[in-house]
Amino acid sequence: MLEVFSQAAYPRVCLLLKEGKEKAEQFFRKEYIYFLLIVLVGTSVIFVFSDQVISFFVKTPDPHTAFLLRGLCLALVIVCLYMPGALLLLAGDHKKQYSGVFTMGLLVCLASNFLLAPGYEASGTVLATIITERSEEHTSELQSRQYLVC
Repeated sequence: MLEVFSQAAYPRVCLLLKEGKEKAEQFFRKEYIYFLLIVLVGTSVIFVFSDQVISFFVKTPDPHTAFLLRGLCLALVIVCLYMPGALLLLAGDHKKQYSGVFTMGLLVCLASNFLLAPGYEASGTVLATIITERSEEHTSELQSRQYLVC
């Protein structure tokens, strides 16, 4: 769902940036916010009913699996939050900065997984995912503000 929105929004953001940065900012304030709300509601429902969701798919669920699903719900929201910054960097033809965001994310992902996964197993991997996504969100926001000043 996130990828579909991103792919659909990209051409629109490109056109809006040609009209001015304010137009792109309006798009995110008026249209993206509804998408974010849908993601928040959807992930909140899955978060709250994670035990039931897991039980639907697995006959004998492990209670820890619901915890992992809740962590991944949080990661999904974080991914949604860095979408505007990433789209602005791509649409603004700042590919080097865009690549830098995800290169930094790769390094954070590798480091956090090497540190957390051996001792905490699946929980460590989910935590590493959250840390990675948060670092990408933060870096994406900083880069888009620096180069696009929206």
